[in-house]
Amino acid sequence: MNRECYECGFVASKNASHCAKCDSPLREFPEDTILVVDIAHNGETVKEALDKLKKEIDKSPASSELLIIHGQGEIANSVLSHLEFLKSTRVIHNFTPENAGAVLIEI
Repeated sequence: MNRECYECGFVASKNASHCAKCDSPLREFPEDTILVVDIAHNGETVKEALDKLKKEIDKSPASSELLIIHGQGEIANSVLSHLEFLKSTRVIHNFTPENAGAVLIEI
């Protein structure tokens, strides 16, 4: 199984311990692991939060799950609207709000 760098997205060989592109340590997650990503609590704008969301979805393998922390307010509204679009265009399988500030995405 190849390993993906969670910093830059580069795909490395299964035996590599560091990314050949950016030298970040590589991590391998069990298949049932849910990756948790906060896209809204470091001063992000709506555009930056949506860019982070897109990056996480793009690098997630099929049949995986992401828990996206989006907070409440303008970013949350934009994220949920965008997820509706992604679901309608079959980019993601489904999504379920976990609470007022987070959503579980099925890739």
